[in-house]
Amino acid sequence: MKLLKKKDLKQIISKKGDINASLFIPTHRDGSDINRIQFSSILKELKSKIITVLEEDEAKKFLRPFYELEKNTSFWKYQSDGLAIFANKNYFEPLALPINFEPFTYVSDHFYVKSILPVLNEDDDFYMLIANKSKIQPFLCSRYWIEEIDIEEEIQTIGNFSEFQITRNKGAVQGHSIGSGSLIHKQNPKLDKSNRALTNYVNEWMKALETKIDNEIPVLLVADDRMMSVVRSSKTKLSFFDKEIRGNYAKENILLLHEMAVKKLQDFFNEKKVKYIEGQELKDPKDLIDVYEASKDGRVSAIGVQNLSNEMVQIKEDKDRVFDVCMLNLSVINTIRNGGDAFLIDQDHQDEKMTAIYRY
Repeated sequence: MKLLKKKDLKQIISKKGDINASLFIPTHRDGSDINRIQFSSILKELKSKIITVLEEDEAKKFLRPFYELEKNTSFWKYQSDGLAIFANKNYFEPLALPINFEPFTYVSDHFYVKSILPVLNEDDDFYMLIANKSKIQPFLCSRYWIEEIDIEEEIQTIGNFSEFQITRNKGAVQGHSIGSGSLIHKQNPKLDKSNRALTNYVNEWMKALETKIDNEIPVLLVADDRMMSVVRSSKTKLSFFDKEIRGNYAKENILLLHEMAVKKLQDFFNEKKVKYIEGQELKDPKDLIDVYEASKDGRVSAIGVQNLSNEMVQIKEDKDRVFDVCMLNLSVINTIRNGGDAFLIDQDHQDEKMTAIYRY
């Protein structure tokens, strides 16, 4: 599944085309045929909009990638919770995303990006570290994604706990010290042999991971009680969350672990959004046009919009094309283009369809 970052949204925004189409549908992860059935249905709606702004031959050419995708049976077997497609005559990007979209199509001279804001601004990266005697495996995660980090080189060097003990014992026989073992023994003389070996093993891994991952990104630790204690006592630059997942989990449980991690870290994910919603500088604009104009000028540093609200106005182009344009979406685009942040807000938090923080 493609990782979607803020830079990807900026690339989508930057795509130029006389006609830009955005399409959204909910999908099912089990690959059921309902995914393609829903797509076929929403495609009819998109076609009805495209033929009003393009000649027949141009419309057929524009829609061809959509119909090719409709026939691609393997594509529909591997879906997430929602599908977003951004397309113009030179660009076609389907994105399987963990968002349960409402069925929606949008045709204008720009893309509709408001619906995909959750995967861009409501989360921050974190690491999940599965620590056991087989290996210590890091994953880069967000609320929506999980990606295994390649540690093959470290596995070859350190190995699992049993391999590490054998290598260390050979080194000790030859008069060599491995890693920081001798220091640990002096500092912890009461540790039994097994604990000392495990501590040495963990310290070697922590030292290796410090050069492998970003030490500024926090780490959620997954381990049994013994390993949890050893890892937290290790001398490392890694920054661990206070929250943790206790248990002897294997890599095969990774999707379950990611789901558990997301539940554990709700406060972490929502911190930026909560600060924004509860900020003292919040304004509740009565005139959406004022915010739109301010966003064009770069005066909006952050903007919050309701997901299901679409304040549509008609805009006529030079080519006599008439588009129904969402002012909330345009304000989001302008804010992001000018280096600001954009969020979806719940109606429970805000009665207004849009709220904004101004730079000046």
